[in-house]
This record gives sequence, structure tokens and C-alpha cells, in this order.
Amino acid sequence: MLPGYEEYFAFDASDEGLHTPGPQSNWNESCLFHLVEADGGAAWLIRIGRRVNEKYAEVTVMELRSDGSTALFIKREPISGHSSWGVAGLDFTNLQPLKTWNAKFSGQVSEIERGEALSDPKQAFSSAKKVSCDFDLKFEDIVPVFGAYPGGGYAGGQRHYEGIHRCSGRVTIDGKQRIVTGFGFRDHSWGVRDWHQIEHWRWCFGQIDAENVFSIVAIQQEGPRHVYGVAVRNGKIHFVNNMTNESEYTTDGNFYLERIRMQCQLDGDIIDTRFKVKCRVPLRHKKGEMVLRIVENLADVEIDGVPAVGWIEVADRIVDGRPVGIAAGD
Repeated sequence: MLPGYEEYFAFDASDEGLHTPGPQSNWNESCLFHLVEADGGAAWLIRIGRRVNEKYAEVTVMELRSDGSTALFIKREPISGHSSWGVAGLDFTNLQPLKTWNAKFSGQVSEIERGEALSDPKQAFSSAKKVSCDFDLKFEDIVPVFGAYPGGGYAGGQRHYEGIHRCSGRVTIDGKQRIVTGFGFRDHSWGVRDWHQIEHWRWCFGQIDAENVFSIVAIQQEGPRHVYGVAVRNGKIHFVNNMTNESEYTTDGNFYLERIRMQCQLDGDIIDTRFKVKCRVPLRHKKGEMVLRIVENLADVEIDGVPAVGWIEVADRIVDGRPVGIAAGD
């Protein structure tokens, strides 16, 4: 384990299972898998969030493509009980605790020509072509899972941990099958989930190969900005707790990220990464009058000048029509 960071890696096999729900109405157990295919042609985000006491699950299957299009399945599905992950055609199976998971899906996705069309989800889904989709993917951790804080806490009182994995498997969309390989991110959380406790965050993921890959988050809640994540550089694992970034956004009133330059210190060295967005999908969570916008972005990347691929998740509270993270310099 990394000296000085042992508490960030304090998880065992029991954490990988489903947990007994608490009494809160918005208690949630969530599992997310993400991958960027090795050639950068597509990337995936796959999630189940089981809101047991509210008796429904949030289910997301999303493919972002380098041509700017997306295939998307988003559903709130009624549930009862909390004995397995599977819901609405999507299922997760833990094959080896703290090491290997499987994700399978069979259903229909909406083909949307430009990801930005999701800024008006009703219109985007009503005009989208529906096609069959199924996949069978295996995720194998390549670093020990870690927490955002010592012991694995997270915003809103949740337990939370995450990791970086290698992915392989099969995807079939509209009858066209392909074999996929790549790397990505996974997380698992349980407890009270309140999307609106956080003001903004920037999650940056980049990959060259198994020995050069990172997942780093800068998050603003109350108090100072918090940075955490893991970078593997030339095969060596580093825990990251600082990051600077310079961002460029569109000037069309949507304030979508176009480019970002991220720099992090790694034991006295610096990793310098530049992202250029090539596909984006804006999503949102509403709570009364409050709106949190989450934009998923597939990107071309340079890591210390070496061509790579990656993903950026840009989340902001929207205040007076403007993302608060931009005003904060993120």
C-alpha cells in the first residue's frame, strides 16, 4: 500500500456486497462502471442506483461515440427488496471481491445523432431511433480500490470507494457485434444520496495503457476544494491530492467544456494532461427549483505529450442560468 495513504485503501471483500438499507427516504446503493475503448472510438457509462425506500432504481446505459453521437437507455424502474443488482435488463455480478466484476445488458437504446440534443431530453428521446443492444463485459481492477477520504466516506454521509480497471468483452448494437477492450473507472456507494449537496466537480480520466492511466476528481462542497484520485505512471501507483486546471467553455450560452489542461504532482514530478472534447451528453438532476447539470464528455487526450484517450465529467449547480464551477475558475 502507498505509505501515508493506507486509510484511503481500507476496504475488504465484505464491502463489495449489497448493504442493509438505512431508514432515510433517499438511502441509495449505487454501482457504476465506466470504460473508454482502447482506440478512443467510443466510451461507456453503466450505472444502477437502487433507491430502496423510494421503491425504484435509476438505470443508465450510455455509449458516447467519437462522431458526436450517443446511444442511451435511462429509466426509473420500480423495485421491491434489495437482494440483487439486476433491474430493467441490466445486471452486475461480483466474480471476485476487490478484483473482478461482470456487467450484462439486454434491451433497447435510443440512437441520438448529437449528444448535445439531450439538453432537451423529451424532444431527443421522442425523435430517436430505438435499436436493440446487449453486452457482456468483464472489469478487472488494476489498482486497489480507494476512497475519497480516509476510511471511505463521501458527500452526504455515504460510504464510497472506487477504482481503475481493465475491461474486455462483447457489445452488439442493432445487430452489429464488436469486441471491446480498454480501461475505465468503477465506484460503489451506499447511504444517503443528495446530488445537490455538491456545488460542482470535475472528474478527469485518461489512459494510454495499463501502466499509464489515471482517475482524478476535483470536488467543491462546503469548505475548500477537495482533490483525490489515483494515477499509474510507468507502472507505479501514485495517490493524487492536488490538481490545477485551465478550462475553455463554449461561448454560445450553454457553457459546455471544450478543452481542459490538467496538471498534478506525483511525488515531486508533474503529470501534464490536455483534453479536447469530441462528444458530450448533458444530463440533469432537479430538486424543486435546484438544478444540477452533469455533462459526460468523451475526449482526445495528450498525457505528457503522448496521444491518449479519456473522459471528463463536468457537474455544476446551475444558478441564474450559469454553471457555478465556471465562476469558481474550474
